[in-house]
Amino acid sequence: MSDRHIGLPNNQDASNQTVDSGASRQQMAGQLAAVVAHDLNNLLATILGCLELMERRFDDPDRLKVLIKRSSGAVERAASLTSRLAQFVRRQPQPKALADVDVLIADLMPLATSALGRRVRVCAETSSVPALGLVDSAGLEAALLALCMAARAALPEAGSVTLATRVSESRVSISVRVTGSGLKPLDLLQAHRIASTSGLEIQSVPTDKSTVVTVSLPPSHHDAGSGDLAPTSNAITSIRCEQ
Repeated sequence: MSDRHIGLPNNQDASNQTVDSGASRQQMAGQLAAVVAHDLNNLLATILGCLELMERRFDDPDRLKVLIKRSSGAVERAASLTSRLAQFVRRQPQPKALADVDVLIADLMPLATSALGRRVRVCAETSSVPALGLVDSAGLEAALLALCMAARAALPEAGSVTLATRVSESRVSISVRVTGSGLKPLDLLQAHRIASTSGLEIQSVPTDKSTVVTVSLPPSHHDAGSGDLAPTSNAITSIRCEQ
């Protein structure tokens, strides 16, 4: 009898966390859809403008090539955005599996760029060694996008957000550096709720010039020498930026 009473609150807490996380994901999906829709409107305006110019410059082959290339780029970006948004909305929490975090972040960049808006420069710094970790990929993606949405609201003017992977002997982490000091602990509530059900830890360290939010993956018990986990490294191999 007493065992049941002891176990019940824990079950309720876990259930409440799952409900909160699901609600946070739905709320963020709605917010993300709104900013993606804004981007799509801008892309459609670009395509329409190019088509109008094509009519006027029909006798200028060189100019036509430039306009066609610009239109094609806008179409490809629109298709990529809608595809990535659809994938994100459909994805559900998954069992933890070994994944390359640098690859996950590279796939996330189009949505992150859209979520942050054109006035924010988005960069990804990859580790010098494979950033392999045991993670719920859908949960990590959702937590990072929640941080991007929080950064968008916290940046009143143009700024930058950098996602950088770091590898230690036991775990992989992603630092999200946001320029300025506008990002407050309360802004991270949505990301915390999503992370709590995916085994992720979030810590923030504000300074005068920026706020660094660290998302840590669950510790891995794999042997680093087995090839399942990369050796320790804080060195940067490459930096990719979009705006």
